[in-house]
Amino acid sequence: MDFISEVSFKVKLPGNHQMVGGRMKSPWIRSRSKYNIMPNTMPAFRRTIPLLVSQTIGAFNDNAVKAFLPVLAAYHVGKGSMDLVNQQVSFLLILPFIIFAPLAGWTADRFSKKRVIGVSLLAQLIGLGILAAGTSFQSLAICMVGFFFLSTQSSFLSPAKKGILKEMVGYEQLGKAVGWMEMLTIVGILVGAFSGAVLFDRWVVGLGGWATAQAITLLIAGLALVSWLVYLPTPETKVLKTRPFHPQILYSHLGDLVDLLKRPGIKWAALGDACFWAVGGFFYLLLVKLSGEVTVGKVGMGSLYGYWFLLMGMGIMVGCLFCAYLNRGRIELGLCPIGAIGMTLSLVGLYQATAPGGIFELLCISLGFFGALFFVPLNGYLQDRAGEQERGKILAASNLLTQLGGISLIGTHALFSNVFGMTAKEEMFVLIVPLGFVALVSFICLFEDFLRVWFHLFLRIFYRIKIEGMENFPERGGVLLVSNHLSYADPVFIGAAFPRKVRYLAHADLANSRILEWVFRLTETLTISSSKSLASFRQSIERLGRGVPLCLFAEGGISRVGVTLGFKRGSVLLAKYGKVPILPVYLDGVWGSVFSRSGGSFFWKFPRFFPYRMSVRVGSPISFRQANSESVR
Repeated sequence: MDFISEVSFKVKLPGNHQMVGGRMKSPWIRSRSKYNIMPNTMPAFRRTIPLLVSQTIGAFNDNAVKAFLPVLAAYHVGKGSMDLVNQQVSFLLILPFIIFAPLAGWTADRFSKKRVIGVSLLAQLIGLGILAAGTSFQSLAICMVGFFFLSTQSSFLSPAKKGILKEMVGYEQLGKAVGWMEMLTIVGILVGAFSGAVLFDRWVVGLGGWATAQAITLLIAGLALVSWLVYLPTPETKVLKTRPFHPQILYSHLGDLVDLLKRPGIKWAALGDACFWAVGGFFYLLLVKLSGEVTVGKVGMGSLYGYWFLLMGMGIMVGCLFCAYLNRGRIELGLCPIGAIGMTLSLVGLYQATAPGGIFELLCISLGFFGALFFVPLNGYLQDRAGEQERGKILAASNLLTQLGGISLIGTHALFSNVFGMTAKEEMFVLIVPLGFVALVSFICLFEDFLRVWFHLFLRIFYRIKIEGMENFPERGGVLLVSNHLSYADPVFIGAAFPRKVRYLAHADLANSRILEWVFRLTETLTISSSKSLASFRQSIERLGRGVPLCLFAEGGISRVGVTLGFKRGSVLLAKYGKVPILPVYLDGVWGSVFSRSGGSFFWKFPRFFPYRMSVRVGSPISFRQANSESVR
């Protein structure tokens, strides 16, 4: 009867459902809002624009200062002091994140995050005032004090600005918001480094070193005031009850770190994020050192390493935008191994390439792009999984871990450079080994997510999936998804649509294929057969109890005519014993795709149109107490 699918038909179904032309119309699929793989998320996302712009200006300011201080030292003291001052500046940038980490986390949880961010942005003016005084007195030591104060305000700003994102946009748009924030932060860092170094090189000939530093500082102070004014329209967020202040908070670094590292998922995300920033800081030191090695004279070093960092910024910008695009509605951890492998290969190329040169510059862009693919999903995962009442604490502890890693690599660089006398390229070669190890570990641990990303990229190219009713899908806890079954690719469509990782129930006969057996094992798919139905039933209940979203196709097989068949009782029993709600899911428009039995053949046919359009519709949850086969159908 496959020929029925090729003509227009109308079938009356129970429960006010009807099938028209192979598409189901049902009361429960009319949702209040649409959630699309390419959704219109601007109303919620637009609220973050003042925050994104202001924190970008703040990152620009800190790194413009960080860029001109080493060149200022090189100009007045000599090129030999440049690398040492750069190490000291990098250390001062990290130190406040270590000293004030517990207090910064407590502050972000205890007070309105909007207020904490506003005060932190305004506090830039104090640090810049001290820095301006240092340039007036021609004291590098006073300048360092001013820079330390700038770093201190950044240490309080960081957990608050990251923690406020989920409160503003929700978890469905968190991946996109994190992608944009990280992209703009890195752009601010790298454009700031480029601008501070280039402006110093251009103005120093006419003004002299100290006068140039003072002029740049005053310019940055004006930008700091602008960043605070831009931030003011940011909406207020709720203040959750949290622990009162206790002096122990000031020195609870170890306790916060231990608490962070006790949480399996969050632990690895924090360690991966720390790895990226530590390697990034180490690589910054190498590029500054390399610019001094290849430049003749005192002028031009800042422009060269500033240009290299600008190229990395371009790569990171593209990588973060790519992550924001792919992470809409979900957080794709499978991008992390792709990023780690790409960073390792880019670093190998940078070691072999001649600097300066076109290949070296292209590899700087490549390193930035793959770096974004590595750390943006980790950051999004960390912000999503941290609890509302302790998000500031978790993010501050993550910052502490990151800065400890950064200090260790600054010390490693000082050892290699000052004691062993290694060149920048030799240190770059040493960095390849640990980075390659991180790539290998992330590939093994996130292999399923790695493959999932490629499937989702495939779907983005060949399919346009409209998603409706996703607001009905719970952010946490076990839930039983019950779907119709029209094609062999239905699990892939559902997996791409839902923001959480979904597990499946499948018939044991499908596992006779070695390929499917491997896929089932990789995706932790449970198989059901008459011989082990009770064991599978118990495993399913156990997974639902652990909060895993579980999906089954209640028709018992793939439809061969495009009509929704009768549902088996297993879904209702599973929901009742698991004490979880049933979430009805309807795949619409799948009949006719190459993966369906439309036309009497599977795969060996052309799709009706390209890109192929289909829908995933999510209905309202049905209580396990009220569910029966017909109501679910």
